Amino acid sequence: MPQKRERRYLFLTLLRRLFQKLKKALSDLLPIILVITVFQLAILRQTFSDLLEVLIGAVLVIIGLMLFVHQNTEHKLMLPRR
Repeated sequence: MPQKRERRYLFLTLLRRLFQKLKKALSDLLPIILVITVFQLAILRQTFSDLLEVLIGAVLVIIGLMLFVHQNTEHKLMLPRR
């Protein structure tokens, strides 16, 4: 039983840290997304022709930022040792 509990703890710790990194990546990218959206809609007065593709691309950029940029600068994804 202790091994099962320890695996669950490690898994939940990993998920918690991944979610924290996802929030950090989203907060880093949100101002850029807002500037591009305002520029596209207010200044150019054009809608996003392929909104689904734009959203999928934004999600992929956020995930890439989370996995590569933040991992190389923080090194906090490693699980704690008990």
